[in-house]
Amino acid sequence: MKKYSLEKVTCLLGILEISIFSNDSNIKIEKDIEHTRIISENYSVTVYTFSVLEDWLWEELKIHSSKGWMFYITKKTDHPIEMNILIELINPSEKLSSGPAYGQGLMAIEISDRQNKLHIGTEGDDALFWRAEEDDFMPQRLFEGFDYSGNEKYTFTDLIEYGFSTQIPHLNSSEKIYFHYIYADDLIRPSKDYPNEEDYSTWVAVDFPKKYLETKIRKIANDV
Repeated sequence: MKKYSLEKVTCLLGILEISIFSNDSNIKIEKDIEHTRIISENYSVTVYTFSVLEDWLWEELKIHSSKGWMFYITKKTDHPIEMNILIELINPSEKLSSGPAYGQGLMAIEISDRQNKLHIGTEGDDALFWRAEEDDFMPQRLFEGFDYSGNEKYTFTDLIEYGFSTQIPHLNSSEKIYFHYIYADDLIRPSKDYPNEEDYSTWVAVDFPKKYLETKIRKIANDV
């Protein structure tokens, strides 16, 4: 598969890159201020970017920086085509540590050194199932038999050392699917509520479902 780098962002721990990999043919990427469009013979993808705003968080929560990417994917044919989305910290320092930081409806990874902390989040399998039930950019057939058991059959996104890799499942013609990824970083500091624990603002800042993001980012409503 060929790699197409969509964006690189400088954060407190280095460079975060988001890319797609695909064996599709004649891929064209068009960018403007509001979104990126990825067009090929078999797929149409629109990617919206945004930042987590202060009024999305509780008053006592603060972050240094953030960015998110919302992928709206439509299959144009029935042809079996491979496509992956990769978000990861590139050229990481040897001083970094990483590990899972999951929550209800949330799949997240925490990456840190002695001074700074970064979270990357995406919707967990249960959140995808809820969207499938509502036919909200998630085909219902992909979650037949889902029982919250953690079966890999329903897992499209894998945790890697410093990020996530999502394998887009086979879609039939006209089927649609959606994934998003959010990062937030900050200095490591004590929690205001629990001084013996670390502040968790960056974790909260990556925990937003699709519907919430769409209510906050009005420009999407009439465009997908």
